[in-house]
Amino acid sequence: IDRNQKSTDGESRLQNMIPFASQRANGQDLAVHLMNEQDNDQVELMDLRGSVSNDLSGAFAEWDFQAKSFTRCKKYLYSLSLNPDPSQGQLTHEQYMDYLGDVEKELGLEEQGRAVVRHVKHGREHYHAVYSRIDTEGKRAIPISFDKMKLMRLTRDFADRHNLDLPKGYDDKTERSQSSQQSLYDKVQ
Repeated sequence: IDRNQKSTDGESRLQNMIPFASQRANGQDLAVHLMNEQDNDQVELMDLRGSVSNDLSGAFAEWDFQAKSFTRCKKYLYSLSLNPDPSQGQLTHEQYMDYLGDVEKELGLEEQGRAVVRHVKHGREHYHAVYSRIDTEGKRAIPISFDKMKLMRLTRDFADRHNLDLPKGYDDKTERSQSSQQSLYDKVQ
């Protein structure tokens, strides 16, 4: 499905600044994908921290080694894709980094290794951020739970701060607050 094409009701299928995230392994496959210049007009490694290596493949290999050495964690990476709606204008680098700062605080990834890659494909800019989930000092994997719900809230807050529109249903605060305020007992009743 082309996420940029119009649906039958005229709405854009592009999910306006809705992040796509997953916990994953196979860092080398991800590094190849992220640095792929054939499928993208521009590829730029914007930031890399928490690694001795200064390239994506080396950093992901380090993080894989840490996962195997210190933990039994199989999905040692947290991958996040930020793909805003170009019809609302480009986000600045500072806005992307502002959003990532919010994500890091919410998910406990502030001190973790991170790679940020900027892609431009068919004139559409988007960012990818990949975090190591391995806390080398504590020798454990950072648990990430309810991340979809947390990212939805962060995205709503970000959209409010930057005057961005969200898809129908995503920003319906009345419906959301009513359903989230009900207890399980109330719902059963």
